[in-house]
Amino acid sequence: LMRRYLRRYPNGKYATEATCTSAWSSYLTGRYADALAMCAAIRPESPAKVKDGIAYLKAIATSASQGAESAKALFESYLLNFPQGDYRVMAESWLARIGFQEARAADDATKMVECMRRVVAVSKAAADRLVLAWAYEKAGRKDEAMSEYADISKAYPDTPEAAEATFRKALMDLREERWAAADLS
Repeated sequence: LMRRYLRRYPNGKYATEATCTSAWSSYLTGRYADALAMCAAIRPESPAKVKDGIAYLKAIATSASQGAESAKALFESYLLNFPQGDYRVMAESWLARIGFQEARAADDATKMVECMRRVVAVSKAAADRLVLAWAYEKAGRKDEAMSEYADISKAYPDTPEAAEATFRKALMDLREERWAAADLS
């Protein structure tokens, strides 16, 4: 409907809102090139709130279509141009995830932990906490890894993440030759 409005009234009173809605709709349905094209169609005189959302959308659509490395500069630009933007926290989370991937490629366990701690602070998702626990383990911070695995099992019972955390904790117990503890994990 929004695209129909835009075709019929390209300079209409609601053209900016229709363009934003169409851009988000395209992104959410996996049409990233369409989303990016709609982002490019936003007029420079658009309100700051519109520019804020479109700048973030452009970054995430670029990440989805071209990869995180291509989007990294767009997320950094977003944070520079919209330091108090509506999507600031999410942009920081994306950059932390990109940083984690870079650290992993460089085998920098300390940076992996730092980046995943920033991600978990935002998402609080069990899957992200599992990655953080793994990063602790990789960094040799066994006590923190064990604690995180145990917390995941308790916080998300009867989930695949809890099962994974329980298994990884048991493996750590076995590696440390804590046989009884591994049996009880």
